Amino acid sequence: MFAYAYGPGYRGAVCTIILSRSAIKLGISNGSLLSDPGGLMRGSGKIHRHVPIKTLDDLHQPGLKKLVVAASTACKERLEIESLR
Repeated sequence: MFAYAYGPGYRGAVCTIILSRSAIKLGISNGSLLSDPGGLMRGSGKIHRHVPIKTLDDLHQPGLKKLVVAASTACKERLEIESLR
């Protein structure tokens, strides 16, 4: 697993890349809390969701970039709030 993060641990994570046999999974940290109008995210966990990437074209799905930007913005906000405590 590879992670892109602004800080240590899961709290600082924006997204992950998980290699599996069926697809590469672009994990969205706190994805269950984000809007997904395109229905791209999969998973039933309480917090983490992922977008399966099976072909290069899947990287250009409408809404994917917005999900990653939203995850990045949410992560920055989480870390800022925590730094104020």
